[in-house]
Amino acid sequence: MRVISQDGTDDIPYENFTFSITVDNCIIASKNLAASPQELFCGRIAEYSSREKALKAMEMLRKTWLGESVEFENGFYRKNCVFQFPADDEV
Repeated sequence: MRVISQDGTDDIPYENFTFSITVDNCIIASKNLAASPQELFCGRIAEYSSREKALKAMEMLRKTWLGESVEFENGFYRKNCVFQFPADDEV
């Protein structure tokens, strides 16, 4: 599955990265969990106004990978396709 950043500028293979939520409600993609803060910052792929929205976006990503249809304001996703992190107001 391909994961597209919130702004559409990054295209990341789901299977090769770890996706995490930072303390400031951003979602990052990292190949190395022992990366420096600068490397993690460069891996930011989405930003949300609250922890709850970031958690919901991560849940949407997992459900898409597991093959569950995920609906949100402007569409839906299914497994083995492209998942783009939704905008803050779409979560």
